[in-house]
Amino acid sequence: MESTGGHLLDEHIAYFTHEEQIATPFARGYKVLAVHDYNVKKLRSWVKANGIGTLDIKKRGVDATPEELRKILLAGAPKGAKSRATLMLARIGEKRVAFEVSPH
Repeated sequence: MESTGGHLLDEHIAYFTHEEQIATPFARGYKVLAVHDYNVKKLRSWVKANGIGTLDIKKRGVDATPEELRKILLAGAPKGAKSRATLMLARIGEKRVAFEVSPH
């Protein structure tokens, strides 16, 4: 990892980050669009404000079931919402965060 110049988000979580996109057959890359606090009420408002109708959720080190959380967050979506988004939930130290990402 260090040879690429990147680092783990947290020493106990298997999410690797780097300033630049690195091509590798061993991992899928995502571009971070925004960072949100992991707060269900705020994330539900974010879903509604952005017209998100399809939500992919990936997670590491966070006590959440993606399927259940998706149902809760999409309950705030406007009818007929067409936008798609991906959230990556992670723990960094003691803080839980939600990264809004798009696949590279």
